[in-house]
Amino acid sequence: MQQIGRPIWDIHAYGTEPHKDGLYEAMVRNMGGPVPLKSIQPGDVVLMRFHGAPRHVGIVTDLGGGRLGLLHVHAENKYVAEHGLAGYHADLVAAFRP
Repeated sequence: MQQIGRPIWDIHAYGTEPHKDGLYEAMVRNMGGPVPLKSIQPGDVVLMRFHGAPRHVGIVTDLGGGRLGLLHVHAENKYVAEHGLAGYHADLVAAFRP
C-alpha cells in the first residue's frame, strides 16, 4: 500500500475472530468499496469466510494459462501457500482493488 501511495490504517488489537463486520469495514476503509466478484483479477485482495464470520484475507495471483491463484497464509500448516482460486469461490465474501 505504501508503494502505491495509500495510507495504512492498521489494527493492533485484532483477535482471530473479528468483531461483527470489523474486518470487512477495515478493508473498505483501506481500499475503498468492493469490486464485483465476477471481475476478480490478479492483485485484488479477497475476503473469505470459513465456518462463520469473514476472517481470512488473500491476494489473487496469476498462475498462467488463464488460471487465477490465491496467495494466503495456510493456518493449519503455518506457511504461505499459493494454489488455484477455483476451489475457494464459494468462500469469497468480497474483493477489493487497492
